[in-house]
Amino acid sequence: MFVLHTSNYAENLLEHLTTVLSVPQQSVLATEVFLIQSQGMERWLSQQLASRSRLWGNFEYLFPAKFFNAMSGKLGLGEKHQAFSRENLLWQFEGMLRELTEPVYQPLHQYLQGDAVDRKRFQLAQQLAYLYDQYQFMRPDWLALWQRGELIRFADTNEVTERTQKWQAALWRALLSHQGTEQEGAHHGQHWLDAIERLKNTPSGELRDILPERVSVFGINTLSPIYLAYLQALSQHIQVHFYLLNPCQEFWAESHKAVIQQMRQQSLQLNDSDTSPINPLLAMLGQQGRDFQILLLEQQANEIEIPSFDAVASSGTITLLQQLQNDILNNQAGCPLSLAAADNSLSIHACHSRMREVEVLKDQLIASFEADPQLDLRDVVVMAPDIQTYLPYIDAMFDDIPYAVADRSLRQSNHLLDILLRFFALSQSRMLWDEVVSVLEEPVVAEQFGLFDADLAIVRHWIQETRIRWGESALHREALGLGHFAENSWQHGLERLLMGYAVPSDQAFCDGVLPYSDIEGSQAQALGGFYSFFKLLKQARGELAKTYTLAQWLGKLHYYAGQLLMQNQETELAWGSLRELFETLGTVSEAHTQSVTLLVLTDYLESAASEQKTATGFMRGQLTFCSMLPMRAIPFKVIALLGMNEGEFPSVDGRAAFDLMDVEFRRGDRSRRADERYQFLEILVSSREKVLISYLGQSIKNNDEIPPSVVVAELLDVLDQYYHIPEQQLVTRHPLQAHSARYFQTSNDNGLFSYSEAALGVARRLQTPPAEAVAPWWQGELLGREPVEAEMVIDLQDLFRFFAHPQRYFVEKHLQIRLKGMEEIIEPSESFELNNLEKFLVNQEWLSRYLSDQDEDVDQLFLQRLRAQGRWPQGELGEQLFENMSQELSGFVDKLRALDLGEKRAPLDIDYSIGHYRLRGTLDGIYERGNLLYRYARCKPADQLKAWLSHLILVNSGTDIVTYFLHMDGSWQFTTVAHPEVRLLSLLDAYRTAQSELSQLLLAPAVAYTERLLNTSSRSKKTGSEMAVEAFEKIIETDAYYQLLYRGGNAEELLAAAGFQQGIDDIIQPLFDAKQGVNFAALSRLTLGDHHA
Repeated sequence: MFVLHTSNYAENLLEHLTTVLSVPQQSVLATEVFLIQSQGMERWLSQQLASRSRLWGNFEYLFPAKFFNAMSGKLGLGEKHQAFSRENLLWQFEGMLRELTEPVYQPLHQYLQGDAVDRKRFQLAQQLAYLYDQYQFMRPDWLALWQRGELIRFADTNEVTERTQKWQAALWRALLSHQGTEQEGAHHGQHWLDAIERLKNTPSGELRDILPERVSVFGINTLSPIYLAYLQALSQHIQVHFYLLNPCQEFWAESHKAVIQQMRQQSLQLNDSDTSPINPLLAMLGQQGRDFQILLLEQQANEIEIPSFDAVASSGTITLLQQLQNDILNNQAGCPLSLAAADNSLSIHACHSRMREVEVLKDQLIASFEADPQLDLRDVVVMAPDIQTYLPYIDAMFDDIPYAVADRSLRQSNHLLDILLRFFALSQSRMLWDEVVSVLEEPVVAEQFGLFDADLAIVRHWIQETRIRWGESALHREALGLGHFAENSWQHGLERLLMGYAVPSDQAFCDGVLPYSDIEGSQAQALGGFYSFFKLLKQARGELAKTYTLAQWLGKLHYYAGQLLMQNQETELAWGSLRELFETLGTVSEAHTQSVTLLVLTDYLESAASEQKTATGFMRGQLTFCSMLPMRAIPFKVIALLGMNEGEFPSVDGRAAFDLMDVEFRRGDRSRRADERYQFLEILVSSREKVLISYLGQSIKNNDEIPPSVVVAELLDVLDQYYHIPEQQLVTRHPLQAHSARYFQTSNDNGLFSYSEAALGVARRLQTPPAEAVAPWWQGELLGREPVEAEMVIDLQDLFRFFAHPQRYFVEKHLQIRLKGMEEIIEPSESFELNNLEKFLVNQEWLSRYLSDQDEDVDQLFLQRLRAQGRWPQGELGEQLFENMSQELSGFVDKLRALDLGEKRAPLDIDYSIGHYRLRGTLDGIYERGNLLYRYARCKPADQLKAWLSHLILVNSGTDIVTYFLHMDGSWQFTTVAHPEVRLLSLLDAYRTAQSELSQLLLAPAVAYTERLLNTSSRSKKTGSEMAVEAFEKIIETDAYYQLLYRGGNAEELLAAAGFQQGIDDIIQPLFDAKQGVNFAALSRLTLGDHHA
């Protein structure tokens, strides 16, 4: 018995189902069998039936293919056709395409030419597997003709069609021959046709013991003819209850002449007014539903029809959405409707970006929850054509609302598979350092190699310091055709690290390797884990570059997954999904014995993973986000649609160009575009209170309007033409930014509002006129600090650190804030040129070697060292750059040597008291006849102060010495200083003050002020104060510490402070008074005294 239950409400169909299930089956152990099309429907049905019956168990939900195969199996017809499953067809075609040489296959030969033939062959096999899988169910008569050596006679044909049919017929016969004569014709469709014939020819009652007593078909709105015929044949032996959600209570497919005749023969009522659908939405969106109704009528499938249609009832004024639903139900064209101001049952929002869509969605949902206290999170569903494209924005915006996401692909939901595929791709790539680190830093990978957060930070530091950039080794680069050099490669960097662990000195090469000395014994575990990961990656690069059979690849998958990924309780579920995917490959690995490449294997894994979607996040009592999948017409109070963009929804049918079903369309043929158009109609019918639609309706570049999805455009046209509601009343065009003032206007009649406090704060700030005088960010003293001891011990390193940048010293030491400015991104490639900082550091080190190394080959030795450190370009480019810089430095080196300071001495220990201070530390750069500081760069205020402070420390230690400071702007010296103790104490007092408050010493402005006062011959009309302000404004543009501390401050007020002037008088002015130019022609030689503190 075939019973058709129809209704425009899923709730009514559920009541019908509950009534049917209330009648017990003959056996208390009998299983309730359901035929469904989506996991979401399974979840909804289970929840609803459990809530109604209080006890719900012993049920089975089956998708169509699995259901009909199961029925065929019960009839003894389902054991020999696994070779014709799509999975098996894929690999059979992949193997057969290697051997097809006959002229009839010339169109295929043309495609399988050029580069990447292996990948092309696999992709073609995928298309063929899908095509012939469809033919089995949709065109079994074609396959029967081709098997007999006959061709199809198309009504409309051409040369291309005939040529295509010939090679497809030949390929089908070749496939049957490949399977063996005992299985000829035993494909899915043929087995189902055989099962249908057996069901028709078997007397009623004989199959009672092997078939289920009843089957409930729920949530399916279309079936192909063979599926429907199978159900009809089953209904001769068991109860088949088909619960069909029908948006219209009238038969709205009456335009088909054959159908009209069929209806008259069955005495069904026709519309008197017209023979075509009246409701425009049914006419435009309902093709799939119309075709299925006609199919039901033509096959006379149902014996009994139980309709249950209800119009939408409203206690007050009917809303626009309710009116649309009633008009669809009654197959009526709409009539003019006055849209109430409070009617937001159907709203459409045009946004600039996906992020803005999600922001607008959150505000709209909050408004809905506020308006209806009875509305719960479980009553709302948010759908998108592909919900995965919105995941980052959902995670960012809905962190304070419980939500769940369904329909993630296996690669999205199973991070283990994603990591494994990335590792495989990485092994055959250039091994860029950032890509390697991104895999290593995955928690399941890091833990597998015994690495924790601190270890990973050390590994990153090592990679940066040893300048590992790309390439496993010199041989790897040579294989890629990119030169034979080891520097900046993984092997070169790791050799330096391992040698540095064994030989803790980098003064000389050891066995051709320059040790990296900054490794402690406690870091051995981090180094070991890092090296083990590299070894696995190196092994994979060699092994996975070869070709293997599927069985061999299966072993490789298990091996590398086990070596790379941690297995524990937290990853147990993900590991289970991964093993299931491997088992799927294992089922076909024995039949396919040809070798395939890693690229083909990963293509297969990615394809298989993308098809496996999970509905675990669907209807979990939280706000549900999911994709717009066909046959998921589940009722919700509020349905929100994201991404209703032109070209994204409905999808374009992606049929292969050689799909012959396009030549001869039959009723029941699946079309993804038609599915999705009908799904949009079902969404309009399934929402009980509100439908929210958003799309990218405005260009983020120039604000031009962008049209929405064609189904949204058609809906707007219908509302305008039939209901006289213009687009402007329904579509809200949102600003580019969430903090637009338009959202927070008091008299807001533009439909814009926001619940974001952060956006409100930004909007207020933007609307607030800037005050004439705003206090700086930091003021006052540090509270809760221990008072500085009367006898203050000062570490020289900390003292120099303070005077190098007083503002940075305060922020980092006292506020414990480390600002990272616009740091240069480390490129994943070797050096081709040096940036300014790198060039300065190399020059400083180079000059140091000139002064200390007497070897004539100092240049070449230094170049060898730079290259070993990965700091210098390779090849002729590097040679030319080195020669140019050597010549550039030669003049500066001549000046340094002209000083004739003698041999460099060991660092001088400093430990003496002065005033209330005790200085401790060491000073370097001291020679036999002077103290030397040099900088091959422009002179900065901090450099001048460093030389002055160094000289004062030496002089007050009792050392009679001259300090020289050479730089690109000139050469200075400090000799005898009047009152050196007073001068040093002024510096130490400034340091003491900085331990409890922000120092008012602003180096650049103070130097600019002093230079202007001393330069009386300058033609500039600017005063010293104006020069100081100019220097302050220049440095605050680029210095992050100045920006933090002095933002909102007034430069004139800061520079007029007594502390700033005191710094000039006590520190900067004495420095300028003491410094002298170096007369190289009459240079006096001073000998370092023997007296030390």
